[in-house]
Amino acid sequence: MSTSLPSREAIIIDVPEVRNFVAKFQYNFFVTDEATNEIGGMPKKVVERRSEAFDSSYIDILTTRAPRFVRFDFSPVIVQPKNKSTDDNEIRNQALGRNDLDKDYIRKNFNKILDEDFFSAENFTAVNLSDQSIDKKLFNIISGTATWLMIDKQDAENLTHKKLARQTNALTSDNVEYQFLSKYLVQPTENNVFFFERDAQRIRNDAVNRLKNVRIHFQVNNKFILNMMKAAIVNPQSTFSSDFTHLHNVSVAIQQNAIRRSNADALNDDYKTFATYASLVSTDSTTSTVSSAARVVGYVIDKYEILQDGTVRNLEPIIIESPFVGTTLDIHVKYYSTYVYSIRTIAEFTVPVVVEDTGELAIAKMLICSKPSPKIKVECVELVPPPSPTDFNFMWDFEKSNIVLSWTFPPNSQRDIKKFQIFRRSSIREPFQLLHMYDFDDSDIKAKYNETVFPGLIEQTSQPKLLYIDPDFKRDSKFIYAVASVDAHGMTSNYSDQFEVTFDRFKNRLMKKRISASGAPKHYPNMYLLADTFVDMMLDEGHRAVDVMFDPEHLSLFDFERRDLGLLATSNDGAKYRLQFINLDLQKQRVLEITVDDLRKFIDIGTKTSK
Repeated sequence: MSTSLPSREAIIIDVPEVRNFVAKFQYNFFVTDEATNEIGGMPKKVVERRSEAFDSSYIDILTTRAPRFVRFDFSPVIVQPKNKSTDDNEIRNQALGRNDLDKDYIRKNFNKILDEDFFSAENFTAVNLSDQSIDKKLFNIISGTATWLMIDKQDAENLTHKKLARQTNALTSDNVEYQFLSKYLVQPTENNVFFFERDAQRIRNDAVNRLKNVRIHFQVNNKFILNMMKAAIVNPQSTFSSDFTHLHNVSVAIQQNAIRRSNADALNDDYKTFATYASLVSTDSTTSTVSSAARVVGYVIDKYEILQDGTVRNLEPIIIESPFVGTTLDIHVKYYSTYVYSIRTIAEFTVPVVVEDTGELAIAKMLICSKPSPKIKVECVELVPPPSPTDFNFMWDFEKSNIVLSWTFPPNSQRDIKKFQIFRRSSIREPFQLLHMYDFDDSDIKAKYNETVFPGLIEQTSQPKLLYIDPDFKRDSKFIYAVASVDAHGMTSNYSDQFEVTFDRFKNRLMKKRISASGAPKHYPNMYLLADTFVDMMLDEGHRAVDVMFDPEHLSLFDFERRDLGLLATSNDGAKYRLQFINLDLQKQRVLEITVDDLRKFIDIGTKTSK
């Protein structure tokens, strides 16, 4: 009587992933080597501090001690033991009370960490799939379906994506939703079009990102891997057929080798499972008394830098030697650099094993990491403009018959003001003219300045200057003055207080008149004039949206000969109405164009015909 041998076992390990991983750059203050030295200006105690020791209270202190850093926040992984009803606090207290782990347990065994995606028995191959082009595939499927359904070919030029999605949805089953079709018919990134939030963070399609982050993990018996690959490649409906094509040649070698080594009548050595372990301790216990166990011991944040030429450089990871830390920092960052982060859970698995050489029972401890979280790109730049200079004042030098302008440094916690600009104009009907600029920037790498300044107007100084003498001002002159700040990153402030300055010959002294409050944007110097300069202007704050209503008293006006006076311009005339929105804090503007569509049907009274 023949007996069958046990089947080869496929070992699959699932370590819980970290949730709610967030990374954000925080800029505190300027140091000269911030673009070249990743720890420049950082106190030694901060550099030597362990990653798990950056709690929220300590981070608040660092705003005055650390020039910059990237902050990470995430939800710690809490594993509930089987067959035990304990809450999270009890699990936390029990784990914190254990002292059986080495101080640098993960660091000492970092090269021995196994990836759960690639952990497999000797006779199996781990395969991991994620579709990074699923947005393009969905676009091709939906747009191809619309074409196949012969949708509005006659009006193809005027067909918007929403109208196309609506027509396609009407011809498909109820299982297909309009929102789904409309969402994936738009691919602005294909035309290099991007959308940004107020904090300059790029808006991403969360639905597409979630689909791209879906990973399919499975293990295939090596004796059948080529057959599976061929079946997927020849299937035109296979999602990953193109990916499997690249694995074809590798699968041929794996399957041939597995079949060559296979013996159906006996257990071969390849039935054994080999894995790298962190520690191996012999035991006298029997296999029945030794059980497997698992626990989370910490986290690893993988770090990459995107260089200016587009290449990616692997950097030293950030290791957190605690399972309950939910906040930490990366203090090794350079200004202007771009970094990519993802986090993995590190779990310790304790399993009974048999030592091959001696046949003895032992306890092996292995470190296995989870799947990485979705990658987060962090650009280490700050977009906060400097404040305007304060205490703007004027003096008359009787000895030299010159006017002397003076100002002081504004409160600037970032300590990054590196230029001062002096402006002048003859009246409010004229734009400001740059008279002079003091440049005392001591940065190792100078920022690109967004304004074009004539070199003859720039004075390089080693120290800030807070005085300026205008040689053109005479006793009969009348000028309006203002000053502005420029920081080390090329961002400019708004204008300071604007003063109209004249010289009173009868009183023999300067006369100054404040005509505008501080804060007027450079493009709109009259924004805060102490007069009603702009009639058609409304000031508003604290709102994110505006509703524009079209409600005229009359749509058309005719003269006695029934001729339309054309007081209302519509889209039929090619007319557009514009509303200009100006953000005074960010010095940014946006113009909203409004068109009025005339959908009426007129009846000519004289001819009784409609048009």
